[in-house]
Amino acid sequence: MKLSKETIALLNNFAAINQNLELKPGGMIETVAPERNIRVSAKIAEEFETPFYIYDLTTFLGVLGLLPDAELNFIQNAVELVEDGRKIRYGCAEKDILVLPSGAGSPPIAEYAKFNIDDSTISAIKKAAAIFAMPNVRISGNGKKITASVIDLKNPSSNAYDVDLGKTDKTFNADFLVSTFKMISGDYTVQLDKKFVSLWTLTDDSYVMAIAMTQTSSFS
Repeated sequence: MKLSKETIALLNNFAAINQNLELKPGGMIETVAPERNIRVSAKIAEEFETPFYIYDLTTFLGVLGLLPDAELNFIQNAVELVEDGRKIRYGCAEKDILVLPSGAGSPPIAEYAKFNIDDSTISAIKKAAAIFAMPNVRISGNGKKITASVIDLKNPSSNAYDVDLGKTDKTFNADFLVSTFKMISGDYTVQLDKKFVSLWTLTDDSYVMAIAMTQTSSFS
């Protein structure tokens, strides 16, 4: 088995969320942040026959970088990477010491509001947050339109960046930590739940991220 460039890109994204990972049968990989405020499910082309547990995903990616065109052979308690006479053995971690998602798939959502957001808008939000060193993103509806604001919720007079996201007949404030915006590049459909959970689904359904809102959120 060889890992595709697309799968390696997903693993790099997952490493920014949690260093622990389970590779398991089913054509899907999942991760959860140690704080349990982010959960991701992503489809991959590869099919793993047996579960394999990774303790340090960054190290595993570094190993893949040493042998970028390697064949991966999963053996008992390890995976062997073989390429042009070179071989690396990488050991399987103990499942009990890892922070892994519980259950399977994304959490159920009782949709209260829904909108679409494109890649350029998400990138601009992240860039504005970095420039202003702001910790929060507030996605709000005033009964007419939805606006995303990069702000500091603890300092109402701070700098702010606003961008319109579309129309709504709902009134709400969905508040997030900027640090939870770790989705891969792409256009998303976003569903908001009154229970302070949001679901961000890539337009081709290949990647789904659940992000928890902060307790400052409110829904009418």
